[in-house]
Amino acid sequence: MESLGSGLAASLSPNHNMVTTGTIRNTCQSVLRRSPDGRSALNATLIAAAAAVAGGLLTAYATRSVEAMRVRAALVEKAEERRLASIERFLLAVNAWLDWLTYIAEQPSQDHYPELNRRVKERDDAYRELILLSSDRLHAWLVKVYAPLEYELKRTYAHEVRYLEPVTEGARNARIEFSRFLRQDLIDQLRPEVEALRNPVKRARRISIS
Repeated sequence: MESLGSGLAASLSPNHNMVTTGTIRNTCQSVLRRSPDGRSALNATLIAAAAAVAGGLLTAYATRSVEAMRVRAALVEKAEERRLASIERFLLAVNAWLDWLTYIAEQPSQDHYPELNRRVKERDDAYRELILLSSDRLHAWLVKVYAPLEYELKRTYAHEVRYLEPVTEGARNARIEFSRFLRQDLIDQLRPEVEALRNPVKRARRISIS
């Protein structure tokens, strides 16, 4: 068996990247010429060669699977981090806009208009980014729940403040309700969007299964 093992070892040397059909055929012919019991030795050689080929294929498949998993995990992580950034930007922008409206109501002056316009633009840009990157669930909620409430605030409180009109009780109540909405309802809706970042182990398990 040493003679057939040496022939097989040569064909399956670590220096070979793969076992080719020609290599196996040449090895088998060599074994037949050198071995007294050629057929038995040939069978053993073929079995060993098949096992080597199968092992090589399994190793290549496992390596590609691990690499594909790494690429998929990196893409998912990047997408979730971008979504988190859009959420943070929107929260900062909408609260900054509301704070500035409250300040103008307390200190009425047209000098505050340029900063108000800047914050309004930032709020609108942040909202567009958020709604593009959000899940279908959050997108539907923003359109059906958030947008009408923001419109009502702009129609009442923001309008009166911008045009330096006395703030009515109804407008003031709209601001109070919108402020509470941002602190509670909006946060409750945004939390599921970043669940994977809050629980990275669960995310990694999900990626490995998929």
